[in-house]
Amino acid sequence: MQVSSINNNLGAVRNQSKSTFGESLTEVYPELKEHQKDELLPDTFSEKMRINKEQLKQLPGYVSRGLQGDPDANFFEFLKITKIPYFIGGPVLALMFLAGKNGNNITARNATNAVTKRIALGVAMYYIAATAAKAVIDIPLKSFRNIDMNQKYKHMVDLRADTPLKLPDNQKVEYHNWLESKDFTNLGLAYNYHKPEAEKINSQFDEIAKSFGVDNKTKLNDSDTVVGEKIKETIAMANGWKYIITAPFVMTGLGLSSQKSFQKIGGDMNGHGIWSAIKGLGNKNKKPKIRFLELKASLSENLKKPIVDSFKELWGAKGIKEGVSRTSKILGRTAILSSLILPAVAISTILAKTSLKNHKFQEHSSDNNGGVQK
Repeated sequence: MQVSSINNNLGAVRNQSKSTFGESLTEVYPELKEHQKDELLPDTFSEKMRINKEQLKQLPGYVSRGLQGDPDANFFEFLKITKIPYFIGGPVLALMFLAGKNGNNITARNATNAVTKRIALGVAMYYIAATAAKAVIDIPLKSFRNIDMNQKYKHMVDLRADTPLKLPDNQKVEYHNWLESKDFTNLGLAYNYHKPEAEKINSQFDEIAKSFGVDNKTKLNDSDTVVGEKIKETIAMANGWKYIITAPFVMTGLGLSSQKSFQKIGGDMNGHGIWSAIKGLGNKNKKPKIRFLELKASLSENLKKPIVDSFKELWGAKGIKEGVSRTSKILGRTAILSSLILPAVAISTILAKTSLKNHKFQEHSSDNNGGVQK
């Protein structure tokens, strides 16, 4: 049974349950046994960091099982493996230039260092821009819709009987994003399994409903049914907008990294850079206040100023020393403006399309057939 069909039937199963919600689910729908031990994890930063650390530790095992053709290696592990070249490829590209450095020729060595730094900054800006393109959608949705696109859930996977993996109950753990896609989101994880009364089971959906515009005084029959469809609609729109916004964000990031001012980030290695100022914090011969003021000044001179000047260069502002071609000016301004405008358009569109503010609902009644009035 697909997760989408499971979600469509959860409301009916919930209404049949007067004892233990989880038992009723698996009795009526045996296919749900695969998800019986799944668990929605706390939506906290520390929990996400713990999961990321655990997944990183499991990565070598994914690679090993995949190369050996282990039947227990599944598509989830394959997707995790595909991220390795994505994150390693950029740094390797930068190090390839550094590998050819001629230590005996000062001019060649300095030129190689400059090229390596430029490539490294470009790679870093690509990763930062791609991450920022997702964050400008995820953060507002968490604030306005009370849903975290990056909240994790634990999925237990049964292994074959003769598996060489020695794991408790012969099961391995996978961590998925709860709202990873419209079709593969198991909304049933948001039910309060331990309280079979309708209003208690739907407590989390009731809270989310308020964020979607349902009045606090309105008591929905089936908030899971009403809000569930809007959550899936939000997921589809959010994922689509992320792909669109990534393009101008990456263009802006790479454009900034190619500007001359951007190469001044970090300063030099001759005692005038950020790293030197950081090391200076340990200088006992200076007062702590002086040390922090020096670090602040270094950050302003070697980080803030290069970024601001790079934006001016990319924009083609008047007053910069070197002229900028008309084409470069158009592309630079298009990238910057698109990066500023598109996120606002995306969020306003998603919030407007998924709002329940002006909808009419059926409230609690004896037949419990609630939802949006047709």
